[in-house]
Amino acid sequence: MLIVSPVYALDSNGVIYDNSTSGSSATNVNDALNDLYSKLDNIKNIGNATSDKILSGYTAYVKGNTITGSIPSKGAATYTPGTSNQTIASGQYLSGAQTIKGDANLVAANIAKGKSIFGISGTYTSDANAVAGNILSGKTAYVNGSKITGTASGGDAKVYKFTDKPVTIPSGVTLKYGSWVSLNRDKDTTYNYSIDLGFTPSEVVACELEMRGNYSSGRENLDDHNFRFSRGYASGTANSQYWYFHTLVASLKSPWLDSDDAYGSDNGYNLKCRQSGNKLYFSISKNYYANSDNGTHLFTRADKLFLSGTLVYK
Repeated sequence: MLIVSPVYALDSNGVIYDNSTSGSSATNVNDALNDLYSKLDNIKNIGNATSDKILSGYTAYVKGNTITGSIPSKGAATYTPGTSNQTIASGQYLSGAQTIKGDANLVAANIAKGKSIFGISGTYTSDANAVAGNILSGKTAYVNGSKITGTASGGDAKVYKFTDKPVTIPSGVTLKYGSWVSLNRDKDTTYNYSIDLGFTPSEVVACELEMRGNYSSGRENLDDHNFRFSRGYASGTANSQYWYFHTLVASLKSPWLDSDDAYGSDNGYNLKCRQSGNKLYFSISKNYYANSDNGTHLFTRADKLFLSGTLVYK
């Protein structure tokens, strides 16, 4: 046996032994190498990666072959939302953060009502028509997206609502329960049916009044109405005609109740809300023209009258 090193020896058959051992326990190094080569052959046949599984710019050995990668790499990017979709393509390696920008102005008040942006339903409207003169001085408001500073004078208005306040009957009128009595007997006189407010408004902005009576016939027909006004005579007869009402209404603008009979007598009366001092008036006055100079009578058969309504004042 040829000694080839202090550790290994070569025998006449070319077999290398581990010389650190002796006798039958000596290791056959050739067998070990052959086993290693067999394992390496198995290793080089392992793997199934293809180029589309490896990043571009990198290589790998698969089953003894060198594979060059083809997966693209995408660095950091920022996207600003627009009117069309923006897509981050699949099949690539994201090597940096992908940022979708947000905007604090994406709120309902900045989006037109009836429209929706990214799931936010708008509340902004553009149909307002107020101008500076409609807004109190020192106050501001947004009209169609523009900030308006008010120029109107006066303080904040207050609202006074009341129900069934007893009415003071004006002098010259005496009511009788169940009998029709004229509320505006004289053609040139305004009759003021009043209530005490308990305060004195400096200005009345709006007023809506309703007057009712206490008469009741117990029947649901014309006999049960508290008020009526004459509208002349039926054609060819001396029969008076009337309109009937359960309640009377008045406001700052006088409603005109008109009568036009078969003989061309055309006249009527006004109902109006007025204020003086701490008194609020339900005013009744005649209007007459054409073939009549007497005006139209407004009657009640109640002996007590009540006012309900809303007063807007400063």
